[in-house]
Amino acid sequence: MILTNRTFSLQTRGRIYFGCVQSLVLYTSECWAPRKKDRTQLERNDKAMVRWISRVKVQDQISTDTPQESLCIPHLDTIMHKNFLH
Repeated sequence: MILTNRTFSLQTRGRIYFGCVQSLVLYTSECWAPRKKDRTQLERNDKAMVRWISRVKVQDQISTDTPQESLCIPHLDTIMHKNFLH
């Protein structure tokens, strides 16, 4: 309910999503080496969550980068690559 609540700003919802949901996904990717299929599924789920939080539909034909920037969330692929190298 918090992630879709309109009383919170997009940036606040983005911080909550990054702190709770995305950090859990990133933790699991540090514990096991995800295959390409797994990485694709994680990225697809991440994009779907960003669209859901931003209330943007696929039919709106808006790039996924636009809502992700408004939520101030870094791309999952970038973070996974950075964590994998450390």
